[in-house]
Amino acid sequence: MKTTFTLSTILGLSLLTPYASAQESRPYLTLDAAKTGAAACEAYASENSLRVAISIKDRGGRLIHFMRMDDVYQKQVEFAGIKAETAATTPLSTKRLGEVAQPGSALAGLVYVPGLNGIEGGEPITLKTGYNIGGVGVSGASPAQDGECARAAVAAINKSYE
Repeated sequence: MKTTFTLSTILGLSLLTPYASAQESRPYLTLDAAKTGAAACEAYASENSLRVAISIKDRGGRLIHFMRMDDVYQKQVEFAGIKAETAATTPLSTKRLGEVAQPGSALAGLVYVPGLNGIEGGEPITLKTGYNIGGVGVSGASPAQDGECARAAVAAINKSYE
């Protein structure tokens, strides 16, 4: 007896294969988690009388959520996005990148790569499992204050994954 397989038979059989359920699911940055992080950062900024722009990007550097407080300059908005992209697409905070890319070091040219920044205020979102799901960038206050605000956002995002 000859068996004939049509495209619909093959597709039907492939749906029965437990391939999708056998694959490990990788965590990703959700909009709800990004909003939670932005709210934490905004709360920190408000408590400290700061005006900042907050950019949250996924690990590919794509914008997930953005907010700006009143009276924030456009360049601060853009700078927050650059810091978020740097932190999302590298395993380093922007502060750490600036430290390892000091003049005379082997990595000195890193801060000249388009899309990378070495000024504090960008933090990678690394879950407790060690998996990086994105980055937060904050601009508008001093670099140290931007960094504190970004870390408040990361802590809130991490808590939402517990």
